[in-house]
Amino acid sequence: MYVWQKIDSKDHSAFLSKLGLDTARKDNLISALSAAEKQVKAVIDTPLMLTLFVSVYTDVAIIPSTIPEFFEKIFHVLAETHDGTKGLFVREKITGLTHGDIREVFSCISYVSKEKLNKSNLTDDEFEDCAIEAKKITGINVNPKTLKTELVETICLLAKDGIYTSYIHNSIQDFYVAYFIKSQNDVDFIKGFYESMHEVDVASYTKWQEAIKF
Repeated sequence: MYVWQKIDSKDHSAFLSKLGLDTARKDNLISALSAAEKQVKAVIDTPLMLTLFVSVYTDVAIIPSTIPEFFEKIFHVLAETHDGTKGLFVREKITGLTHGDIREVFSCISYVSKEKLNKSNLTDDEFEDCAIEAKKITGINVNPKTLKTELVETICLLAKDGIYTSYIHNSIQDFYVAYFIKSQNDVDFIKGFYESMHEVDVASYTKWQEAIKF
């Protein structure tokens, strides 16, 4: 599957058929997608994001009304219990971390990679540097290489793209940047972050503008 190949509504039926869905289930999913909020539809623009929508809708039978809700459901489906296209099964964590720890360290990596590199596609060395920094910040001990494998092969929020490891959608990085910031209990950190946005140049402000929408 080509993660970044763009698709639109006219491609949905054919792609869902390729997933092996029967006509009734396919029509139900197309109707559900048509009824989704505009902002949710906007991020379902690749084969992988459509597959994740299938998994989320199959899991909860409710259309997420916002992007944050959609991304929360994606994490639940991928990290915890089952893939809606394949049936119920337990996903084993090769890192040995709980899904809460994985979410915490992943959100920290998202913040560090945005803050230090302002990019969503990372070389092996860049990912390792971000993961090491995330370990220091969160106190969660995990091997960077094992973590990367977990995020690519089990959690599936990152994907290999040639020499890079990339977020499957730029908005996922922004969402988890926001998740990290909101989860901080350090008042000085939060105050410093928002104050810095009034002091930096336009280019620096731009890198945070999508994250703060969450």
